[in-house]
Amino acid sequence: MRRLARKIMTCFRATLGFLRMLFRPRAKVVAFSPNGHEILEGWDVCPEEKIIAEGIRTAQVQRPIARVALFCYEGANVGELFLLGKTLERIGKDVDSDIVLTPADPSSTEGFRVLINGVVTLMADPGAHFKLNGREEEKTELLDYDELELMNNRFVVLSCRGNAASEDYSYVHKGGGHA
Repeated sequence: MRRLARKIMTCFRATLGFLRMLFRPRAKVVAFSPNGHEILEGWDVCPEEKIIAEGIRTAQVQRPIARVALFCYEGANVGELFLLGKTLERIGKDVDSDIVLTPADPSSTEGFRVLINGVVTLMADPGAHFKLNGREEEKTELLDYDELELMNNRFVVLSCRGNAASEDYSYVHKGGGHA
């Protein structure tokens, strides 16, 4: 019963974060891109154009298919969705990390690794830690709808299921959260 309540609260928080982003005041539109997307005041380019360009570049490079996603619903990276697909992903504040997060403490040196090999495992660098479903951890398996706190950013873990029958999605847990 507690797991169900925790999952409901996590989904509720994620929904509230999404609704806050959806209904916040809109910025002034100063121009339109060649494809008809809005360019906001103070911006050189519009994000939609960058996404389209990145999609074209990604299709040419053939990056790995996303296996898991992290949706940030609280913290400096609120509203961002991070897709993880490589066997090993590094998360940290350094620019050489695969996923760069903004920490609450600029002097923070925390770093994390996500290993995707049948299961999704999150590991903290030595001396670092994270919270998973309210408990402090250094290494654990991530499951669908887990609530994760890294560097004062709160995320919901979401599985990304593909159509390819050959892909192994055995890490997706169908029965609930962590014991």
